Amino acid sequence: MPVVEGTISLSNNHSIPSKKIIQIKSPNYFYNEKSSKNLVSEEVKEMESIQSEITLASKQLEQLKNQREKLLQTTKMEIETEKKNWEKEKLSLVQQAKDEGYTAGFSSGKEEGLLQYKELIEKVNVIVQTATEEYHAAVEKSNEAILLLAIHTAERILNVKLDEDPAKFIHIVKQAIKELKDQSMVSIYLHPSNYHYVLEQKEELSRTMPSDMRLELYVKEDLHENACVIEHPFGRIDASVDTQLKQVYDILLDIAQES
Repeated sequence: MPVVEGTISLSNNHSIPSKKIIQIKSPNYFYNEKSSKNLVSEEVKEMESIQSEITLASKQLEQLKNQREKLLQTTKMEIETEKKNWEKEKLSLVQQAKDEGYTAGFSSGKEEGLLQYKELIEKVNVIVQTATEEYHAAVEKSNEAILLLAIHTAERILNVKLDEDPAKFIHIVKQAIKELKDQSMVSIYLHPSNYHYVLEQKEELSRTMPSDMRLELYVKEDLHENACVIEHPFGRIDASVDTQLKQVYDILLDIAQES
């Protein structure tokens, strides 16, 4: 930051030099401050957009529930109406049979009415069953969409955190190393963007390992950013962020399907 020194003379027959330090902020200071505000503003807008998507998905799920309730209510009303109509028709048939004195005719009319009533009930049951199946299919689809949105949100937030604080990536590598026991040599393969930072932390990583274990770091360009693959004499461990998120997604999806 530039500093300007100035001398002030006092009109009292004595000249006393006095230094006043004036600090002038560098243009980069205002630029960095503005860039930081813009970055925060973009992150806020992104989070608001994600929240809006979640809210919209929840509203659509609620609409499906309301549609199903309305359909079931309408079906129940139709059943009640048909029951009342059948009762009226049955009384009419009984009265007609009595008036005409045809017992055979009464029995025939009764059987025909019962058959029509059974057919109506079966038709209503099919409608209700179809509506229920469509409802559950829509709910399951909505649940999966919300779950995918949540996982996508977590992935975006986690990647932002890794960009802001690379030390968090070292924690992921340490956790993976702790899973290895009794291995003579461990090779870690990293994306070029992560390699140099992890290389600087190699000594710290070595302290988490047994003294007889050797650690080697390699660059692998075909890996994704924030990927971490650890190989040892008896196998390999994929400690990548994407892999961990995929495992979380599979577990949550299983839970959603079971419920």
